[in-house]
Amino acid sequence: LQSFDDVRHAAYDPLIDHQMNARYFAEGYALYARFRIGHIASAESDLRRLKHASESRFVPATIFALGELGRNNYPEAFAAIRQCRDNRECWYTHFGVDPLVKDLPLENADLRR
Repeated sequence: LQSFDDVRHAAYDPLIDHQMNARYFAEGYALYARFRIGHIASAESDLRRLKHASESRFVPATIFALGELGRNNYPEAFAAIRQCRDNRECWYTHFGVDPLVKDLPLENADLRR
């Protein structure tokens, strides 16, 4: 969790050139981890902050998918994954093999439909 927090609060993003912002991924994985380890209040607060931010700027749906996966809210996670596809975010295709989301009841082929 500390590693994710370090990246999401970093001033410099090492992947910023020609890549999606690594801080976005760190936000999503931090949400996932917070929900899974029981830091529910801080995870909910971060999720509200991100949803509010998404009203005025692009926030990848991948973040919301990871947050919903973290709290085992699969219907909302699947809705966010569908939005990832619509946004042409590619990171969600890793969910089927990502060790942090090993509980995702979805096959890689389903992610690409």
